[in-house]
Amino acid sequence: MSSPPKFHCHICNHRIQNPYLSFERRVEKVSVVNKDGSPVTTINIADCQVMSMYCSSECWQKHQPEIVGALEFQVTFPAFNFVTPCCRCGKVVNRTQHYVCYSIAEMEMEGSDVLIGHCLDDHDFAVLCRDCEEPNLANATAESGDIRQEEEVST
Repeated sequence: MSSPPKFHCHICNHRIQNPYLSFERRVEKVSVVNKDGSPVTTINIADCQVMSMYCSSECWQKHQPEIVGALEFQVTFPAFNFVTPCCRCGKVVNRTQHYVCYSIAEMEMEGSDVLIGHCLDDHDFAVLCRDCEEPNLANATAESGDIRQEEEVST
């Protein structure tokens, strides 16, 4: 029997406990599906890369200015719409086509041999147009059928 991996906070290096925060780069696409006769807005996550993990919102807040500077974001935490201004250059991002989104998610892990993450809360940190960052769908694991994730969005 193997022991679960030990993850450490990107800022303070403390061991991550539940829940934790995850800064992620995603390739997403928004759509509306019919669920029980009603339209429901969903986000299809074609690819997700965990960039950093944090033990607390305090550690995330310490790292946030560095991320904004390094990724050259002019705006963060955009409002959710099907069309959103790019957080780097201001051009239009049509979210019904694949685009890059950086998100901060509150997660909880369970399991020992196989880890399963449950998302408790999730916020778009930055949405980028294709001119600023190409989604690179050829590299997305969902295109090979390995991972496919959808989440409902309250609008």
